[in-house]
Formats: sequence, structure tokens, C-alpha cells
Amino acid sequence: MWRRLLPVLVVAACAEGGPADGLAPSGPVTPGKGDQSCPIVPADIMATQAPYWCGPVDSVNGGLMSDVNHFWHSHVLACGVGPDFPEGVDGAWSLFDYGTIYVGLAFVNGLATSGSLMPAQYVYAHEFGHELEGHYGMRAPTMQQRELTADCLAGYYLGSVVCRGLATEQDVKTTLATACIIADGTGNPITDAETHGTCEQRMTSLAVGMKAYLAGDRPLDACAL
Repeated sequence: MWRRLLPVLVVAACAEGGPADGLAPSGPVTPGKGDQSCPIVPADIMATQAPYWCGPVDSVNGGLMSDVNHFWHSHVLACGVGPDFPEGVDGAWSLFDYGTIYVGLAFVNGLATSGSLMPAQYVYAHEFGHELEGHYGMRAPTMQQRELTADCLAGYYLGSVVCRGLATEQDVKTTLATACIIADGTGNPITDAETHGTCEQRMTSLAVGMKAYLAGDRPLDACAL
């Protein structure tokens, strides 16, 4: 399914409408023309005092966070998870509007060495999506809606990566496949409320976000569920 989704970047996961917002690309989007034609979207989210210890991150993770911050013109902090973090050491987490993303370094580094950097970029972009949700009051009633919105916002950032010529079609395919692998929904609208979404839902949300950036649309409007 994801192979068919990629060429058309189907618009199906993020519902129409949503909050009016001031976030928008700072200039016209011109794919393939370099940084100056791939505008950033200033969200201006700053790090505050998070409740858990912030462990150091390596250069790979620091670089990933730096690029996401550059795109959103923000200063969100990347932290390695420490012994006081309640979720363990695998994966990545946002606490919603603390301006802090906690990561299991082995998890992210494993993705970064898989042959494409984009899946690791997706992790940071997804968690930054949760920061945007918290900062702009996009608190959907279910976990699945929050997760798919974060996927769409991650795709929005990844659209800028494509625009800058920093990703190939294969990178995008690999990232969509990663979103499919980590899906945990079954398609049941009742039992899936506290899941991240199905394979198709996660891939579609990413694709919607990419298409929205490349079309010059506003992220919160495009990704509102």
C-alpha cells in the first residue's frame, strides 16, 4: 500500500478545517531550489524546565534536533532519557509543551544507520509535532487523533527536507515503511482510540503533511483532525 501512496501523496488522513493559525511558510515553496526557496515556519517554541533529568545526546541526535528546530525557528531541547524517566529507555517522547523531547539514543541511532536518515528525522519531527499540539492547544480527545496529527506535522517538516533536496524517493519510501512498521491500530474506531493508528493511517498522515508543505499550506490547518 505504501508504494502506491508515495507518488500521489494522498490527502486522506487529516480532516478538513481546524484551528485558524498564524503559522505559515515564510515565503513561496519552490521544491528543488535550495534552502532559500524552502521556507521555514516560525513556531518559536522554547524549552522550559521539564520534570525529568535531561541526559546528554550525541552528535547524531543533536544534529537531528537542530534541523527540526531550524525549520520551526524554535529552541526545543533534545534529552537522553535518564533513570527517573517513567517510560524506560526505548523510543521517543514529548511531554507536550515543555519544549523538551526525550529519546532513547539506541533507538534513534538504529534508525539513523539503517541506510536512510529520514526515519530518524521522522522520530524527532513527530515528537516536535506533539510540542506544537501542546503549544497551540491542539489537544484532540483521543490518543490516536493526537498521534496522527503529530505524524501529519512530522510530514510537514519532512516536506521541507524533500524540498531542500536532502532526501530521495527511496528515503521517503523507507520512512513511510517505518511508519507502517510502528503502527499499532487495527482499524476498529472503538478499540483503536488509544493507539497510534494503522499502517495506512500513519503513512497517509505523513503524506498529507508533506503535500501540505510543498503546496505552501498552513500546517495546523492541514493537520487538524
